[in-house]
Amino acid sequence: MQATALIVSNDTTFAETMKGLLQGWGMTVALSGDSTPPPPPGAEIVLLDIRQDNSEGLTLLLAIRGKMPEAEVILINRPDNIPLSIAGMQAGAAD
Repeated sequence: MQATALIVSNDTTFAETMKGLLQGWGMTVALSGDSTPPPPPGAEIVLLDIRQDNSEGLTLLLAIRGKMPEAEVILINRPDNIPLSIAGMQAGAAD
């Protein structure tokens, strides 16, 4: 069975690079740069890029968790923004 991933990022270059990598691993990948991404049917993994969004990323995380409670949400953050990473994990992110 092929896994489905959703990449949410405003950084187009990053999103396209990750898409190619995940597709190379056999995944089906959808991209979204919007603040309200449409979840692809059966998406099991969400890569949520919060490097530029600050606290708006947490709002988006909560919206994704509400629409896709079964999906694993992985936050992509800057290494110097530990408080946002902690808040994201408390809000339901996997990593």
